[in-house]
Amino acid sequence: MTAAVVYDERVKETTATTGTGTFTLAGAVLGFESFSTVFVDQAQVYYSAFDSLGNWEVGQGTFSTGANTLSRDTVIRSSNAGALVNFPGPSTTVFNTAPNRSITKTSPNNVPQASIPVTLQDGDNMLFAGAVVFNTTIIAGKQTLLVWV
Repeated sequence: MTAAVVYDERVKETTATTGTGTFTLAGAVLGFESFSTVFVDQAQVYYSAFDSLGNWEVGQGTFSTGANTLSRDTVIRSSNAGALVNFPGPSTTVFNTAPNRSITKTSPNNVPQASIPVTLQDGDNMLFAGAVVFNTTIIAGKQTLLVWV
């Protein structure tokens, strides 16, 4: 079974890591929480990273509490044509995010749908892990967003 990818709002840190390797996290940005405050060891998380030079990357990685690192396992999108970005340093910002997933299928009436993996937790209790499907339809003359869990 694949581990669920987790999300929490207001998680943002900096890193001085250069190159295309694992980020060594350097602490929370003022007003935010660190990855280690929120996530358990080996948590699968979505991340976004950017620097002041216009480099950016959105992907999925594995957070390690012991080394306070975030691996860059899968790049979803980036300023490097979808590949790992070679961050030059000395300061890159890394934050937890829920990426915008591309449209994956259409409903029978040809209305676009998107499916996004989600995990909902209440403390240590997992409430839901799976995909949430978003769809739009016309209800009473207005376009309406429908969500299935």
